[in-house]
Amino acid sequence: MNKIELPIEEAIRLYQNASVGKLVGGLVHNMNGPLHTLGIEMDVIGLLLRKNPDLDPEFVQGLSKRLNRMGEEFDRLNTLIRLTADRAELSSQYSPAYIDLNHVLQEEVEFLSANLYFKHQVETYLDLDPQLQTLRPKEANLLLGVRWFVQGLVEEIETSEIRSLLIKTTTKQNRPTVLFQIKDGSLTEGFLQMLDHEPVSLLLTSAEFNNIGMCLALTLLKSSGVSLTLSTASSLTEIYLSFPHS
Repeated sequence: MNKIELPIEEAIRLYQNASVGKLVGGLVHNMNGPLHTLGIEMDVIGLLLRKNPDLDPEFVQGLSKRLNRMGEEFDRLNTLIRLTADRAELSSQYSPAYIDLNHVLQEEVEFLSANLYFKHQVETYLDLDPQLQTLRPKEANLLLGVRWFVQGLVEEIETSEIRSLLIKTTTKQNRPTVLFQIKDGSLTEGFLQMLDHEPVSLLLTSAEFNNIGMCLALTLLKSSGVSLTLSTASSLTEIYLSFPHS
């Protein structure tokens, strides 16, 4: 069987570029809707201006509502573009001194709305503990590991046509912990086996190469001292990521 062997640094660099490119494609596609909305709203504002030259109160109120809608769409686009730019500039050696898991997860959920299935078909719930301890990573690439894990999980959710995801942060045994709870569907057997696998080296079969993103995520997380616990039942899967305390 053909195998592909890559140094970990090269695999990280290649997958980083590939993952950003994939998400940029979704972002560009996702921009069509807001831009279409903005075009319609601007046409309506022009019509209102022509019909209400005296700027009566009712006109001002209607115009304000439409301007607010335009502002919301612009803000949403600006956020997605900023998050994309952050990832494009993030080198494989980037290691922040502190990581706020709540903030990272909020950004990931917002950014992954560029995935149209995730945006329209998956009910996503965030339950974030405001008292969660800030991480001080001892190894480089922990942040990349978290981001790629969420991205890989969302891609698997789409493949398995799952429609419910809960992301919860809490503290267990003095360790910051993230729960990913999946209802109303099951992850594929191959994906579950990969989560249970203990990554040792990136010696991949051609079939496994399709999941290189999750393989890299698990490698980076576990090398940073993150432990993974998997619990499965009928139509319910729970994945716990437990981070070392600072």
